[in-house]
This record gives sequence, structure tokens and C-alpha cells, in this order.
Amino acid sequence: MSLFKKRKKLIIGVSILVLVAVPMLFGIISCSSSFANVPAGYMGKLLTPTGWDSRILEPGQVDLGLLGNGGIGNSLVLLEGTTTTVREKFQEAAANIDKVDDRVLTKDGVPLTLTVYIRLTAPADIQTRNAIFAQMTPNISKDRVSTIMLQDVYSKFAAMDVRNKIRAITASYNDYKSLYADFYGANERIDHAVETVFKDNDVPLVFQNAGISNAKPDQKVCDAENEKVASQARADAMNIMSEAIKADPNNLITLKWQYLQKIAEVAAESGTKIIIISDTSSPEITSQLPAAISAGLSVP
Repeated sequence: MSLFKKRKKLIIGVSILVLVAVPMLFGIISCSSSFANVPAGYMGKLLTPTGWDSRILEPGQVDLGLLGNGGIGNSLVLLEGTTTTVREKFQEAAANIDKVDDRVLTKDGVPLTLTVYIRLTAPADIQTRNAIFAQMTPNISKDRVSTIMLQDVYSKFAAMDVRNKIRAITASYNDYKSLYADFYGANERIDHAVETVFKDNDVPLVFQNAGISNAKPDQKVCDAENEKVASQARADAMNIMSEAIKADPNNLITLKWQYLQKIAEVAAESGTKIIIISDTSSPEITSQLPAAISAGLSVP
């Protein structure tokens, strides 16, 4: 074989080797191992390209493995594992993002701003935890890690029915005053209603308790009641003045008080600390009150 042919075969062989080795090299470079953390207060589960891994991961570091071409690889889904409190708010339109008035009503039709807190926690048994991972869509993944919050689980399985139950309970009261009067009873009814929803809907969470945090009637009702109280106070004052005029048509009682006040003023100016008054209701003093006051206290 000629030298030229040998060189040609060598060049072709090297080229084939390069063509095979370079993609393999880039494939190796493109695959990278990644680690993620399961923080305290959370549990985790690996989602592989073929489905869920069987293990429930406790807090710690997790090796997600290699990420291949096209982004194929394992990801970590976290589930909130501590107790959390959900706030159900029934408020006026201005306070809501969608600008819809969703306040509750009592029998008299008055809107009531209401806040109910619901305390819940993650389930302890593995089967129920797996049910959450299987039925919930986690939030958008970041660095191959996504999260499921307990409030999201509550919103999907219970929120609508819980809110309806609360509305029905408040609608059974005549007005907000009757709700306040039965505040403890109302809380018990709401607590029982929420517990019932969790059982009926097979909510994969552990319900702890629920209760009213705030209940406030429409501001117009408050303003009207304040005006009613003020009007009653004015009427009471007028009645008192009317009765006083009837009891003292000649205004003698007022004159007596002015007389005594004048005595106290003069005594204070002269340094007198003790004043003895025998009888301010005697005819002599009563008849001299107007003159005494106008003359600067000249009663003998």
C-alpha cells in the first residue's frame, strides 16, 4: 500500500474518532449533578421523568442527579409540613382585588365585615401526604424545586364550602347585635361547620379549630346608631333643663349657687380658708341674693 493511501486512511480514522468523541464530550459536559435542600418545616418528594419516587423526604440535602439534554431529569417538590392559619375575609368591594362586595348578611339585610381564622396542619400519615403530591399542582419550578403550600390545598378542597357555611350561620342571626350576644355560640357553630366540610370533602389536611376574629357592621349603621345615641343625649339634656325650670321658676337655685361661688372667690382673695354658711335657704338670704351678687357680696 502506498504511503499516500496510508495517510488518507489515518486522516479518515482520526476524523471519525473526533466526530464521535466531541459529541460525547459535549454530552458529558452538558450533564451536571445538582443538589437541593428540603428546609425545616417542609417535606419533599422526587418527581422523576417516569413518575413519583416512593419516598417522603425529611429536611436535609437531596441529590437530584444529572440533568440530561433537553432538561430531562429529576425535580424536587416541597410540601409545607407545619401548622398554618388561613384567613377567610368577607369584606367590602374597596378592600378586594376584584372590587366585589362579599360581606355576609344578617336577617335584617345589613352587610357585615367578617374575618374568620382557620388553623390546620399537614397530615401525619404517608398515604394522605402522597395524596396531596398526587392531586396538587405545585407552583412554578425554580432551580428544579417547586412548592405546595397548605393554603393552596385548603383553597382547592374546602374554601368554597367553608365560606358558604359561614354565610349561612351569620344569616341565621337577626342583626349584628344578636351575633355579638351569641359570640361564643357563633364560634362553636363555625368551628363545627368547618370540621364537617373537611370530613365531607375528604380534605387531605388536619383541621384544628376555627373562630371569628373580627365582625363589624356597615359604617352607615354605626353612624346611624351614634346619631341615635347623640339625639337621645340631647333629648335627655332638654328634659333635665325643663324639669329644672319647673322646679325653680324664679331661678333662685342658680342664684344661690352664684352667691356661694362669689363667697368662695372673695374668701380666696382674702386668704380665708374656712367659710361657715348657716342656711342658704333662709328667706333673708334668698331675698338678698340678686343684690348681693350685683353689689359684689355685701350680705350682712
